[in-house]
Amino acid sequence: MNSIDNIINILGYNNSEFLYYWNDQKTKDSIPSTLSFQIFRTLKELNPYAFYCIDNKPFVLFFQTPVTSDAMLSKALDNMAYTKLSVMQSWTLKSV
Repeated sequence: MNSIDNIINILGYNNSEFLYYWNDQKTKDSIPSTLSFQIFRTLKELNPYAFYCIDNKPFVLFFQTPVTSDAMLSKALDNMAYTKLSVMQSWTLKSV
């Protein structure tokens, strides 16, 4: 089990129906029907390992490797128009 999976377990999201693994999202059947195209496009750009949704919107993004640039991350997250979103990178938590 990798460190991101450990974080997911510690947070208690591991058995949640609202936790989505990005590799599973690449098939039409596993994409939540309520995710907007803009959110899907932004998630595709960010390429998270997994994400946890609240009210059909990403609330926590999990990354196995660090995001290449904070500026790119901020721009992409601005496109999602959220006031609060948490990003997990390994054992680092960032709030944006």
